[in-house]
Amino acid sequence: MSELLRILLVEDNREDTNFIRQLLPQTGPARFQMESVGRVAAAVVQLQAEEFDLVLLDLGLADSPGLPALRQVCAAAPDVPVIVLSGTDDQESGAAAVRGAHLRVVGN
Repeated sequence: MSELLRILLVEDNREDTNFIRQLLPQTGPARFQMESVGRVAAAVVQLQAEEFDLVLLDLGLADSPGLPALRQVCAAAPDVPVIVLSGTDDQESGAAAVRGAHLRVVGN
């Protein structure tokens, strides 16, 4: 029996959403059920209403760009792992996101 992993994708670009859906394998040891929302506010509502195993979070969202989006998602579901996605080559923001996530985990 394969395990079902529930993923919440927070991405406001439809092409990127479709691309990520295609990347997830349809067969194998794990099955994926992915829901997607285009705003951080909608993600917070989803995370409070349902259980997810993983969040894929774009840092370039219109309603909450950058690290504030990560903070809001982590606050809404502190026990759910978050993978940060970014279409930019901004290594400083990526490093800040990792530092912030690390501090949150260590502080718990």
